[in-house]
Amino acid sequence: MKTFFSTLILATLFLACNNATSNQKEDAPAQEPAATQQAVAPSLPGLPIEKLQDLWNRCDFIDIVFYDLPISMSMDEKSSIQALLRQIAADPAPQPPNCKPAGRVSYQVEGENELEADIYFSQGCTYYVFLEDGKPAYANLMMPEGIYYFNSTIQQAGLEAPVRQ
Repeated sequence: MKTFFSTLILATLFLACNNATSNQKEDAPAQEPAATQQAVAPSLPGLPIEKLQDLWNRCDFIDIVFYDLPISMSMDEKSSIQALLRQIAADPAPQPPNCKPAGRVSYQVEGENELEADIYFSQGCTYYVFLEDGKPAYANLMMPEGIYYFNSTIQQAGLEAPVRQ
């Protein structure tokens, strides 16, 4: 009988110690540095829907220039312009400090720049920063269709797509 109780106590202690070790392993991910857990909050509001609707109705030319790629694009067909405008998400975009603009898009109405935006297009950085008076005023995420569109365009030029989907 003594042996039975001794074995029972040893088994209980062994299981208790083993369980404590498992709990420590499960808790380990929660001890990551706070910096890696924090998401970057949007510092600029999203482009007002009224401005986007105005571009939808009036924009008659879009010019896109990439800074480090040997390609540029221009659009003057209403359907193409509206397809590109649909690639702007309503959600405001966070602007991580390590993101760099890949190019500039100019939205024109009757030959005048109505609005300009920096395009951020690299892994983890897919958004637009719209400028007013040359300064960042709004930031919107890029829709998945926009990521696909820019990746496809870059690949058609014989270059590697910068964003994995």
